[in-house]
Amino acid sequence: MAQLIGLDLGTQRVKAAVLSARRGGLRLLSLHERVLASSENQAGWVSALRPALESLHREIRPGSTPVIAVLPSQFAILRNVTAPFTRTAELDRVVKGQVEPQLPVVLEDVVVDYEAVSQQGQQSELFVAAYLKSDLREILSALASAGFEPERVTLDLFALFHAALESRSGTRLEHALVLDLGAGATHAVFVKEGRFGGGRAVRFGGHSLTLAVQKELGVSLDAAETAKMDFGTAGVAPSEKLNRVIGDFYARVAREARIFLAALGVERSVDSVLLAGGGSAMPGASDILGRELGVPVIVLDPLGRRGSASEQIGDRATAARTAAVALGGVLPETSPDLRGHNLLREEFRLRPHWETFQWAAATAAALVAALLGLLALRVRTDLSGVEADLERVRDAQRRTWASVFPDRAYPESGALRHLDARVGELEAQIQLIADSPERRSALQTLHELLGRVPANQKFILQSVTVNSTGVNLSGETDTLSAAVTIERSINDSPLFSCKLGNADSTEGRVRFQMEVALKKAMPDGRQP
Repeated sequence: MAQLIGLDLGTQRVKAAVLSARRGGLRLLSLHERVLASSENQAGWVSALRPALESLHREIRPGSTPVIAVLPSQFAILRNVTAPFTRTAELDRVVKGQVEPQLPVVLEDVVVDYEAVSQQGQQSELFVAAYLKSDLREILSALASAGFEPERVTLDLFALFHAALESRSGTRLEHALVLDLGAGATHAVFVKEGRFGGGRAVRFGGHSLTLAVQKELGVSLDAAETAKMDFGTAGVAPSEKLNRVIGDFYARVAREARIFLAALGVERSVDSVLLAGGGSAMPGASDILGRELGVPVIVLDPLGRRGSASEQIGDRATAARTAAVALGGVLPETSPDLRGHNLLREEFRLRPHWETFQWAAATAAALVAALLGLLALRVRTDLSGVEADLERVRDAQRRTWASVFPDRAYPESGALRHLDARVGELEAQIQLIADSPERRSALQTLHELLGRVPANQKFILQSVTVNSTGVNLSGETDTLSAAVTIERSINDSPLFSCKLGNADSTEGRVRFQMEVALKKAMPDGRQP
């Protein structure tokens, strides 16, 4: 029995839905949830995300189960664009160029995905979502540190759209509004004749309602949450204050929904509302929204079309609709009719273990070679000191291996033998390198500049050649701007100049070479 995990990375809660898929059917095995500490910005959210993901990983123990991560659209850049194509392959090629004029950032700094809103003749109207690469790296780092390696990364608006299509009402969605009342945000998706008609996220949700109840009733946060969820249940008589607070909240949800629909020009076209998210579990929510919007409100059942009968009743049905985003992210894995959106490009993927070893060993060889070149310039001809330095490097190499691969013995591989040979070459070169204090200072400054590469930029040195006049570097980065930044920083130094050459961009990677030469005169006028 194949299993799948959907991770809904909300701004207030993280939900993990574990499903089984067999013979085209789906079953919700378990639903796990963690509440995040409140944060004012994305950096605070990612910090709160890490311990929550670690706790979920310990509870679920996913092993090799495929994971689909769903990101909050509040941190995405959402745009509508027109493209002169209708075929998916052509749209994939041109979508970034079409959306570029509308982006407030450089195109190479984002990844994009899209959904076709309409297609007529040879033209497509697209809803495009752009996510900053730096933000995506931070989220992937949080996932990886907790033990989650997602197969796909999608957006909550796309996931909610898929959940609606797979509901029992999916075949009748002509002009439907899908509302997901989450803890940190309310998401709205318009579905027109089975197509994605538009989406929006508003930064208020169930947590905002809990805070309003707490303030109005003067009770603790836990008591406010309990009062909110008990609202409308049998035997519980809500106070006038609670009635007013909850009424105001749903009136705001309805107002935001009408604004969203008016912006699309379809305010009078909606014939039904599908309700999902944690807020849908509150008794009476459907009735209140139905009165506010003036159309029937149906509770969304994302496993309705392919789930078993037991999934459509009782606690499982409630869990499914509250986790509609997590389930919607997984649904394309089991339905060939749904397009699996993916913000996870090849440059972000974690390498397989053996490939990781080879890459790490090769990179380590280059960096150790650079380090030894610098060490060589710091010694004179005292070979006993050189041998001690080399032994320390070898010890550091073994310790690094043990920290990266704690469950593997230190191997005698070709890459490491090559490193040993390189060390031997450096030993022979030590006596040939002139002892120039100015040259040593220049190379030390270069070493510091390379250490200032921003942590969110991929900048890998693959080879470093130290000679009597300077250094030659080669490597790769994810953006040309990263290499240009380093080049400019080096040229700003009074000690040496840098020329960036042979920058070749392929498959999201920029391979480069840099020639760094000492300037003809030092700042004090001395010759190097």
